[in-house]
Amino acid sequence: MNEPNGDLTPDLWNKLLADVIQVIRKSNPNRILVIGPGTWNNIRSLKYLKLPEDDRNIIVEIHYYNPLRFTHQGASWVGGKNAWLGTTWRGTPEEKQAVLDDFNKAVEWAKRHHRPLYLGEFGAYKTADMASRAQWLRLVVQQAEKNNISWAIWDLMGTSFGIYDESQKSWIEPLKDAILPPK
Repeated sequence: MNEPNGDLTPDLWNKLLADVIQVIRKSNPNRILVIGPGTWNNIRSLKYLKLPEDDRNIIVEIHYYNPLRFTHQGASWVGGKNAWLGTTWRGTPEEKQAVLDDFNKAVEWAKRHHRPLYLGEFGAYKTADMASRAQWLRLVVQQAEKNNISWAIWDLMGTSFGIYDESQKSWIEPLKDAILPPK
């Protein structure tokens, strides 16, 4: 299940996981599972995630969209989205430190629990200004790679968070360059 949330609380998610993992392991004892914490696979919810200690064939997935007021401004499915329009992310020392702090929490958790991490979603919605999106994406990818976290950007070719314009059959260069710097 992707991004358990709402009535599927972290506690209930852990109970469900315990049962599901047991069922899967009966027929697939060595299959690698990708499992995220509750509350939308949020880094802050890692502290609640309970996995079987003896099962090392689990990769822990996290998603990253902080600060939400920047990454989701104008997104139709988020309450308050229009009040956030025009929110920038300039990479100030405080803004960068917030991202570093979040990644440090994830990395510390992963080390303590001896689990690999996968950043399975991240991105900034199309209504954010291009310079802010590119700076934020660059820092997130740098932190993932610095900490040996595999990653996949959300919505590669989509019209919401994408970095490839399918209608134009071309990359959105500042965003592509942010995650795949030119050599």
